Amino acid sequence: MKRKHLYSFITIGLALILLNACAKYNSAESGSSEPVETVSATDLINQADALYRRREDLANACESIVLLKRARAADSGNFEASWKLVQADYSLGKFSPDAKESDKALADGINAARAAIRLNPNKPDGHFWLGANLGGEAEKSPFTKGIPAVGEIRD
Repeated sequence: MKRKHLYSFITIGLALILLNACAKYNSAESGSSEPVETVSATDLINQADALYRRREDLANACESIVLLKRARAADSGNFEASWKLVQADYSLGKFSPDAKESDKALADGINAARAAIRLNPNKPDGHFWLGANLGGEAEKSPFTKGIPAVGEIRD
């Protein structure tokens, strides 16, 4: 019985830590007036890449997403920032223990992938990560999201 309570406590503790670590990720969407970016998109992408390499700690994945969103805001036509944002969203969506955060990350990834594909439809990165995010959603909700997305995933 004690072990069951210990596991519950640890699970709740980890969930709270992840929610706190991802607060920047969730609050990045809520601001209506974004400040002008002073760091170049290339520098932000490089910082995000360094964090993404350590994505097994989901706080790094969340921070990577924040930096990539900043890079996209600084240079809306930057294809690299767009597809890497999709990749980071997929990682957070796939591995987050928080279902709401996971669903939001996958949905954001799908939207970002479609934007990346519009920027450069001839590069495979946007298409691949769109399929991955759609597949992640389909895996979580096979009947409501999976079946309707089969055609788009195949494409």
